Amino acid sequence: MNDTIDTGMERLGETAAELAVRGVCRDLDRGGNEKFELPVAKALSDLTPQQLDEVIRARESVREFSSRPLRREVLADICQAAAEVDDSLFPQGTPPVWLVRARRVSDLAPAYYSFRSGSFVHLAAAGPGRGALQEDIAAAPAVCTPLFDLAAELSRSGPDGYFNALVRAGYGLHCAWLTAVRSGVSGCLFRGPDPVALHAAVGLGRVTSRPLLALALGYAQHPVHG
Repeated sequence: MNDTIDTGMERLGETAAELAVRGVCRDLDRGGNEKFELPVAKALSDLTPQQLDEVIRARESVREFSSRPLRREVLADICQAAAEVDDSLFPQGTPPVWLVRARRVSDLAPAYYSFRSGSFVHLAAAGPGRGALQEDIAAAPAVCTPLFDLAAELSRSGPDGYFNALVRAGYGLHCAWLTAVRSGVSGCLFRGPDPVALHAAVGLGRVTSRPLLALALGYAQHPVHG
């Protein structure tokens, strides 16, 4: 792995696009030194470069959220953006489990869900406490995180398996965040939930499945400055 990559997840969140480009130039399991264009989420594909720049500039990391709930269909669009760019970037790879912790989402009971093919599949109830999340993130209306089977990634790609999963998580959630901003939803990227507490809460079975990065979503408690 490149020694210049800072594994601090806060910095990773800020440089997700840069990491994605660096990862593409390193091949990411495509063979040889082939380069290819990064996929863009359909929710952003109609934007001109100038409009996309405006969305990027409007992005601001928010950790304090209001009591206003997210609409289920808005959350689905955001999750779909993450899932579809990962499918495009790694069509032959093993897709991650897109895990969602819903706290205040219309038409979704507070619980853990997996997001599959545009639908939320109930996994386990979410208690009133912070669960597997950091204290300052626990109040977010929703949190989305991809779970990668690191054992499988390392077996398939060797040392680059972890790097590939990191890039996929960063780029997918980066696209999801921009989709959220375009919908008027705030968010922040943060280090993924505690894997031990998460597996205890959800019971996924595979202890090698890890949340490397996560996206908290909701409406900002205080005005976001552009």
